[in-house]
Amino acid sequence: MLAAGFSDDDVDRVLWRNPVEFFGQSGRLSLDASAGETYAGNSIKRGG
Repeated sequence: MLAAGFSDDDVDRVLWRNPVEFFGQSGRLSLDASAGETYAGNSIKRGG
């Protein structure tokens, strides 16, 4: 994306902020590793 002329902010929004906002709506995504349990190093809850 950078080579195509998109800004660093555009890349960050598309590849990080938008997905975090989308998946965070479910309440099953925690970016704070100390906030709860993890499974295989991942904070996404399973089977809940």
